[in-house]
Order: sequence, then C-alpha cells, then structure tokens
Amino acid sequence: MKKLILITALFLSNIALSNGSGEAKITDTKDAISASLDKFESSFTHEVVDSFQGIKAWPVSGGVKAKIYLREGDAVSYSCHRHSAGEPFECH
Repeated sequence: MKKLILITALFLSNIALSNGSGEAKITDTKDAISASLDKFESSFTHEVVDSFQGIKAWPVSGGVKAKIYLREGDAVSYSCHRHSAGEPFECH
C-alpha cells in the first residue's frame, strides 16, 4: 500500500511539473517586472528614477505584485495584470 501511494504521488508530481504552470509564472513575473519598471520610469522625475535600488516581484492570484525600492528606504508598489492572455501587462 505504501508503494502504491508513493508511486501515485511521484506520478502526480511529474504531471504537475510538466504542465508548464511554473514556466508561465516565471514569464508573467518577468513581463510584469518590465511593465512596472516602464511605468515607474515614465511616472516619476529623473531624481526619483535615479534613486532606484532594486525591484522585487512575485505572482499572486490574478497577476503579479511588484515593489520598487528606492534610496532612503522609500518604495513604490504596483499591482500588474493582463486583461486577456494575448495582451501585455498593465500596472497600477
């Protein structure tokens, strides 16, 4: 019985890994980072943009959250999503 459960668990984990959902999350996160940096760069002055220190992004239900870190401990947060599968990310 233990062997059957182990085999079933391994089989299901292989199916889950092969469906591409991890790759989709990586692609979505990469696209959202690009969209959020574009939005940040076009929305703020050169002084604020020059204070850029880094970005952190993570997938959430329905999109991606992105947080841009600035000098002096400030940060700008964006929620990014697609309206449909073929459209680019939109960040607010």
